[in-house]
Amino acid sequence: STLEEARDYWHQEVYRNTTCSHFIHNATKLRTCLLTLSPHELIYAMPEDWDPPQLWSLKMFSSEYAYAPLIVVDGTIIPKDYLTTFANDPPNDVPTVIGVTRQEVDFIPGTDARNLSTDEFADLLFQSVEPYYGKDFADELLAMYNLTEDAKANKKTGQDYDSSQDMQLIFADIMNDASALCTTLNLVESISRGFQSKVFFYAVSQYLSAPLCCMKPFEAFDYCPRYSYHA
Repeated sequence: STLEEARDYWHQEVYRNTTCSHFIHNATKLRTCLLTLSPHELIYAMPEDWDPPQLWSLKMFSSEYAYAPLIVVDGTIIPKDYLTTFANDPPNDVPTVIGVTRQEVDFIPGTDARNLSTDEFADLLFQSVEPYYGKDFADELLAMYNLTEDAKANKKTGQDYDSSQDMQLIFADIMNDASALCTTLNLVESISRGFQSKVFFYAVSQYLSAPLCCMKPFEAFDYCPRYSYHA
């Protein structure tokens, strides 16, 4: 995240929980007010959960979606983002291994697709994506995961997806591709351009031997993760 993105979204969660909230549109007064707060007041202002309730749901495709960043690129303490740093000025050019789990979002999904038919899930996915990315993109997305009759009949996408599979698994793959796998591949490509050393990428696809119910206090619905995720 940049300072501007932090200001426009997730820092506001803190501002609104303090007595400085009425200065939110006046940077000078807001800064002065925040500096008068005690440590106790600042700790009290922290949200219970930085993640939005729709974190790993299909709402991720909407233009209103925002997620609290792990780091803020302020230009001083953290001068550059990952991609710029590794592509242009790598700090340590050494062999590097980077990977993800194949269904990372399964540990706490925000959409329950377990009891949806293929057509029901395809319709839900289309409605979640089309308003923001257009009909052509939404149609291509459905075809990529064999959720259209044409894709199922012709297997033209080359994807190893069977539409008779559990829709929760296909949901997890779609969400993970959009949020973790493809973004990590982008990082790997950036590192490869800046490094002389080899860069390796992996994706763990091994499922658990049995569901592990570890996130119940944070779930939007009753669910025990079943696929390949980090926990």
